[in-house]
Amino acid sequence: MLAGLPAVAGAADDRPSLCAKHEIAVFSCAVGHKVASLCASPDLGPTSGYLYYAYGKSGRADISVPEKNLAGRSAISRGVLGFSGGGADYVRVRHGAYAYVVYTGMAPGWERDGVVVERGGVRQSSLRCRGFALGRDAWKVVYGAKLLDDTVGFDLP
Repeated sequence: MLAGLPAVAGAADDRPSLCAKHEIAVFSCAVGHKVASLCASPDLGPTSGYLYYAYGKSGRADISVPEKNLAGRSAISRGVLGFSGGGADYVRVRHGAYAYVVYTGMAPGWERDGVVVERGGVRQSSLRCRGFALGRDAWKVVYGAKLLDDTVGFDLP
């Protein structure tokens, strides 16, 4: 839905990120005193590459899930929310009892990017991004990976 959302053409990417220099920062922003990132390998596709969620202080991730390999992909799903005049895209990364949901949404008069932490399917925290979180062609990268469709659903905070 938001795959066509334009990035600032020609602008340097000054978002904070926990992704390695060779990786694509699909989603990355400051949340409080930490950084939340969704990182992809440059070769991410339906049968190649990896995608992972990282959270921590700049330069050091406290959380990095799933493993950076194709097998870890079964822990990742994506979803789209549609509502009057807008919508949202999200990616859910599951790790044990926890799930980390990165999202971006917009409608007339508002835009919102953030991360929701769930435990056992119950929202534990909701972190709002300071600044724009999406990288260039962010959702095009995610859609191109042919991730599993999320069946859990998501309520935008």
